[in-house]
Amino acid sequence: NTPALQQARIDKLFLDKQGTLWINTIDGSLANLRRGVFSYDWPSDVSAEQDVTLVSSASNSIIFAQVSGDFMRKSLDAPARAGWEEVARPAFHVRTLSYGDGQCVAWDAGSGTQLWRLAGGKFDPIPGAMNLLGHNINCVVTDQTGRLWVGTDRELALWDGSRFEDATPTNGEPQLNVQLLLATKDGGVWSVANDRLRKS
Repeated sequence: NTPALQQARIDKLFLDKQGTLWINTIDGSLANLRRGVFSYDWPSDVSAEQDVTLVSSASNSIIFAQVSGDFMRKSLDAPARAGWEEVARPAFHVRTLSYGDGQCVAWDAGSGTQLWRLAGGKFDPIPGAMNLLGHNINCVVTDQTGRLWVGTDRELALWDGSRFEDATPTNGEPQLNVQLLLATKDGGVWSVANDRLRKS
């Protein structure tokens, strides 16, 4: 029996960069286990069952996404049940990918080729995303060196830091509908595109 847990049913577990265990219960509340002590940290939304997802874990802050699409940020220096602030979401339906030390990108799920990068507690547009071919971003992944790969309904693209370069293999179809991406330990990327498995 753990009094810090407001509900007996645990929905999700997360581990942040500091090694703190975050416990999301079925009512949407969050507790954490830090240095052997449980603390109740985020109250539940009594109007609905709310699950949350850890989308960014930096050395000094964390960001969770709620099922409603809202983002909540907390400084890890803040005490329990304090320091939470809302981060404006860039679009109504977004998916997120976190990597590195608190880095996070978001994209409009199933609509357009807009991408945003989390910077300074807010999502800023990645202007190079306007150069992507296609109508939809299907998947995003980072490789072992931190490079960002994007699969759209027409191409596989690689972010070079200022723009996206077409990474579609030249020995196959001129256009790829990329459905899945998976980074490998050797720096490569597996993709499922046009219903075929490929490696870049």
